[in-house]
Amino acid sequence: MQLDINNPMHLRLRKLLADMVAKHANRLQTQGLDEAQIFTNMTLGMHLFCSEIMQDPRAVEACFEVIDHMLRLNRAHLTLATARAAA
Repeated sequence: MQLDINNPMHLRLRKLLADMVAKHANRLQTQGLDEAQIFTNMTLGMHLFCSEIMQDPRAVEACFEVIDHMLRLNRAHLTLATARAAA
């Protein structure tokens, strides 16, 4: 499901989610998983807000997709760190 670009709330959410993804990836690369987790948790909070307060299925789905992306990056980071430690 995609956000409606004609909806001002969706546009703001899209910008905020893009910012969360960029900050998460940067922290993951430069400071590690614990610091990157801050942005995953913020996005989880946004997901809860969109679900409980906005009750907007498109916004909820967008947040979920971003959280899923962040968790996949976290797993890849852990896999790489484990492989490096074993080498």
